[in-house]
Amino acid sequence: MSALTLTVFLAVTSCSSDSDIQNDANMNGAAPKAKIQNGEAKVGMSNLIQGFYSPSKMIHYYSVVDHPAPPSYFKERVLGAVGPEVTSNPYITIWYNTQTEDSYISAIPGEIENKNGWTKIKMLGASVNMNGTNVPVYEYYNTKKGSHFYTTSFNELGYGNDTWKYHGPRFYVNIGGF
Repeated sequence: MSALTLTVFLAVTSCSSDSDIQNDANMNGAAPKAKIQNGEAKVGMSNLIQGFYSPSKMIHYYSVVDHPAPPSYFKERVLGAVGPEVTSNPYITIWYNTQTEDSYISAIPGEIENKNGWTKIKMLGASVNMNGTNVPVYEYYNTKKGSHFYTTSFNELGYGNDTWKYHGPRFYVNIGGF
């Protein structure tokens, strides 16, 4: 096999796409701060929501840069960014259940507050409108493990299956500018 043929073959069969490489590069950087104009964040984001996974526990953990995941988890994805406090939008808040080790992201005020075992990790801010680069975050619940999963790709689990119950789009994140 010639060197040219081998090079073309390897390039075509590579596992990563340009978007995978770009997404991986985005996973390690902190987002710039947002500026408020007319009550909405317009430039940059201040909080990246990161997803982690523990193969030994088979559950996901969600956090932000200044709240690292527990030791047995590895970074799996960045969902996107949300802006700072905006009075016209509901706050997006990350919660952690100390009894079940489940992570939960809520944009509904008071939805989980004062419920057994849940601790607020951080109030992140709000979904923002940024030049059409916002996408929905879909929520799923693992009925066998009792844990939540979030993705910006509906095609990842679609309307759910025997294990994953589809809860629908829960909030929006910005995928541009970080």
